[in-house]
Amino acid sequence: MIQQNYKKSLFFIIFLSISMLLIGIWVGGKNKYSYSDFNFDAENITELITQFEVIEKEDQLSAEDKYNLSVLVYKNKNYIKSKKSFQELLNSGTGESNILISGFFNLGNNFFKLAEAEKEIEKALELYHKSLTSFRGALELINRNQKFFREETKKDDDILHNFILTKNRIKILADQLKTNKQAAKQQQNPYQLVKQIESNESKIELLIQRLQTIANTKEILEIKEEIIKLRKENLNSLAIIKKQVQEQNNQNQPSSPSTPLKPSKKLTI
Repeated sequence: MIQQNYKKSLFFIIFLSISMLLIGIWVGGKNKYSYSDFNFDAENITELITQFEVIEKEDQLSAEDKYNLSVLVYKNKNYIKSKKSFQELLNSGTGESNILISGFFNLGNNFFKLAEAEKEIEKALELYHKSLTSFRGALELINRNQKFFREETKKDDDILHNFILTKNRIKILADQLKTNKQAAKQQQNPYQLVKQIESNESKIELLIQRLQTIANTKEILEIKEEIIKLRKENLNSLAIIKKQVQEQNNQNQPSSPSTPLKPSKKLTI
């Protein structure tokens, strides 16, 4: 009797276990991946990237996984692709604050690398400005966490260091660009400079007309700054024209006759 009851109990336990397993499989649907699914011991970063990308096609990556994928692509020196990946992470708005801070920081590093490789100064400056904006985003998130959520988030010295470094790079390149433009203007003939002045004056006239039709304070300030910039360009061009004309006049002046030396002895005729 006891043996029969034991067999019944054992059968019931086995049946219940199998039922729960089947229910678990049905409810769970598609398997979720955990960090144990990744071969982090692989020496080849490309292999890790492939593993993440395969999973990304099958299932949406978590914010943490998306960040790790972006970092791997960055380490693989594919800066254009990693830039896009970091931007997708930040645009999604998901993830804990530490992931978003790191995302902004690495996006800043990404733009910095692209700027370093850029040969054209103006394009490099644009990339450095984007890098600076990303570092600023990371610092603002850190400050916001400390202010509103009272999180004990230590301000990352690396972020601040890169922020300052990028500002210095921007200043150096901006000065270089200004010097190059001034040198190029020096090579222009007065006619070209006059045409440029006329073009700037036409722009200024249109901007002044626009000022009379808008009420937005920010837009008014931007237009006034643009007018001042164009005025400065014209003053600089006028100074160059004046200098060129003076140099030309000096070249056209006849040389003064040399004064004869007083003879050391009286000449006899």
